[in-house]
Amino acid sequence: MLVAMSLGRIGVVASLLLALAGSASQVAAQPSSNPARYVERPLTLPKGTLRVNTQLHIVGFEAMPSPREYDVATRLGVGAAFGIIDDFEVGASSQPIMSFNDRDAISPALSPDPDVLNSYLYARYRFLAGRSVQIAAEAGVELPWDDDVAFVFALPIRIQAGRSFALDTGVGFRIDTDPFVPTLMFPIRPRFNVGNVYFGFDTGVFVTDFDADQVRIPLEFELGVGIPLGRQRRHVLDIYGHGGLPLFLVPARDDPVVQQIFIVTIGARVYIDT
Repeated sequence: MLVAMSLGRIGVVASLLLALAGSASQVAAQPSSNPARYVERPLTLPKGTLRVNTQLHIVGFEAMPSPREYDVATRLGVGAAFGIIDDFEVGASSQPIMSFNDRDAISPALSPDPDVLNSYLYARYRFLAGRSVQIAAEAGVELPWDDDVAFVFALPIRIQAGRSFALDTGVGFRIDTDPFVPTLMFPIRPRFNVGNVYFGFDTGVFVTDFDADQVRIPLEFELGVGIPLGRQRRHVLDIYGHGGLPLFLVPARDDPVVQQIFIVTIGARVYIDT
């Protein structure tokens, strides 16, 4: 029920995305280092490409089970990245603070100050750039305002099949330092393109503190469109909606389906060929 509710919140933008895609497809196709099709993009930004993004996050969590009522918090995220060379990019983002501190993973602890955001700095190097498979290595650090740092190490993998499908997966390892809490991440993010419209879902397996009781499986959906910009289509604007249940399944719980928390995101990304 809550999945439908989350999707309904982003369904408002679906018709706009389709209309924008229709107008974008009327532009004559020309070679570009920044493809409008989401599934054709490389794991690292092309040399000289600047990506700027912003997102409005809406997080809801159940305040009362019966009658069901939800408290809602909103956060604004911003970020940027730059391709130093075709296989190496660096970036930074400011992320909304949202942590889950209950062992059953159903009780969110939102930051008491809604204006305080975490900052994430990262570097990514692509060491395999095949036509069908790309593999990169990423290292990042999260710098919160009121706590110790967290480190992230990841091996992103993109598997592409033609111009209509790509699977983003890999393995990641996050280390929170105070207290010391490791998290293993195995994301699964299939994406499909129909013209310049893309859609897909995010899931995977996330294990905190190597504890089987803290395994969680999200289920979130995304719909967006890539719009070529400029006379030579050198730039691309993405507009997208994203929503779902970040703690969809917690197998250790008696009731493993967690509907008490949902997230909806409306965002935009622009790729600028400098």
